[in-house]
Amino acid sequence: MPEPLQPGTFPFCAVVAPVSAKSITVLQRVEGPVTPSELVEILQRTIDEQRVAFRASTADEQAATFTASGAEEEESRRSALWLRQEQDAAYLELLGKDQEK
Repeated sequence: MPEPLQPGTFPFCAVVAPVSAKSITVLQRVEGPVTPSELVEILQRTIDEQRVAFRASTADEQAATFTASGAEEEESRRSALWLRQEQDAAYLELLGKDQEK
């Protein structure tokens, strides 16, 4: 069997999907001459068969992005609150010194 993306004949078409950050898997290979309508049918069938996997993958990515985004927003809020408290403390200190004069 040929390597995943090393075709045995041409024309060659492959549908791939990521497995991890460094690897892919071949979902469908089409080698040799096919009519445009056959190719479209093969690709559509592949998409239909893999739709659940694509949705799950997309949902996982969205959840990870949302979680990371939420953590970044929380950290940003904490930083802003800390800065505001520091500024308020400095203002009150200066206001007290000004009132003493």
